[in-house]
Amino acid sequence: MELKIGIAIKKLRTNKNVTQEQLAEYLNVSFQAVSKWETGVTIPDVYLLPKLALFFGVSIDDIFAVDDTENLARIMKDVDGPVTEESFSFARKTLERILTYDENNYDALNALAWTYYRYGQTHTRASMGFAKQAIQANPTYVGAYNAYNVLANALGANVGYQSRSSGPLDMLAFCEPYARKHPQLDWLNRWLAELCIELRDYKRAKSFIGSLHPTIQDIFQGDILLADGNSTEAQALWSKAGLSDNYAACYMAGERFNSCGMFDEAIRFYEAAFTNAVHPRDLSSTYSLAFLYTRLGKYVEAIAMWERILLVMAEDYNITEGENVRWPQEEIKKLQARLANKT
Repeated sequence: MELKIGIAIKKLRTNKNVTQEQLAEYLNVSFQAVSKWETGVTIPDVYLLPKLALFFGVSIDDIFAVDDTENLARIMKDVDGPVTEESFSFARKTLERILTYDENNYDALNALAWTYYRYGQTHTRASMGFAKQAIQANPTYVGAYNAYNVLANALGANVGYQSRSSGPLDMLAFCEPYARKHPQLDWLNRWLAELCIELRDYKRAKSFIGSLHPTIQDIFQGDILLADGNSTEAQALWSKAGLSDNYAACYMAGERFNSCGMFDEAIRFYEAAFTNAVHPRDLSSTYSLAFLYTRLGKYVEAIAMWERILLVMAEDYNITEGENVRWPQEEIKKLQARLANKT
């Protein structure tokens, strides 16, 4: 408990931009005493707590805050499923308290975005605001972009592309400066290139493609060729990229062939993607295979993919319970029932 009180005092002090000496003078103690509190050597006397709370503009309970890391982990676990009124209240109070200490805590901002979104679709705009703040606090934080992507698409589904203040166009306008400033963020440039192609803004798409790996450039060049009606040339470029050992290129090739109804090629490149994945292995291609096999009525193969997902979650991510595990388990049961009905 002593160390946690010290962490809270230090966060409050640095957020208020005051020195240990200034805080000590206000409390009429030595700056060495403040230093000992913050390092967990001692704790402040009880009679000082009201003065500390008044100085920082918080409650005494805030000074006795529990470990933020534990709370964030609990909140992010809660948002895997439906957020109840009780869990929403806990998350909002906890995250807002964290942000009073550190207004640029991007983990807390990201958690707040997901909490509002999971609590109810009517909070989508508020959720997007928190996701934006998380990106502003740390422009290289992939989790915040993922949240913003989901939220912007959810909003775009409601308002359509006609509104330039929300949805995918808002997402592009907001994220583009960060992609320009951080060209090393391949995933961000890929994401924005795909978005531009969906919006048929090919010139803008090419500006994001230029900084990517040559095999990824081939994928996107193929997309543009397909949009121009050159499907044969597009497929040739996708195949070329999919034959590389680049995980992303293999997966993206699989997605393209899947969308074109060329399922054997799609399966080939999805499997290549999984083979080329590095630890901890990305499961996107395996999810795609599970869905594709199910659509094709190949239930045995689909079950094998869901079992692979469970195995990799346990081995690479140490996840053995929760929503991420229940979903594959439920899908396996459904597929086993279909197999039983076929026989």
